[in-house]
Amino acid sequence: MARILNEKQAAEFFSILGDPPKFTSEVFIDLFAWRKKSNGIRFYVDDIIEIGPAQSKFVKAKSRTTCGCYIINKFLIEPLEVFGYINAVFNKKTFDKIEDHLNTALRDGI
Repeated sequence: MARILNEKQAAEFFSILGDPPKFTSEVFIDLFAWRKKSNGIRFYVDDIIEIGPAQSKFVKAKSRTTCGCYIINKFLIEPLEVFGYINAVFNKKTFDKIEDHLNTALRDGI
């Protein structure tokens, strides 16, 4: 079951990503791996966080998304500057739509 991160937890999530944000294997482990010391995982990909323009130029203030969706957007979708922010479950249907949109954008020279 997804949990809603409070401000302190969200700040910790963004702190681990760094400024500017980077997503390396070490960051991935820090965010989502099992931690023996605390007997748990710090964050889950379906945890809900609140983001705003400081985290993504494509969203309004107080937009809700999941940690996983944020990671996919920040490091895969946003750099393309074609889609904006995609706040959806990333499954085959979503990736098919992205592929179609990207093909159209490339064809049109965007």
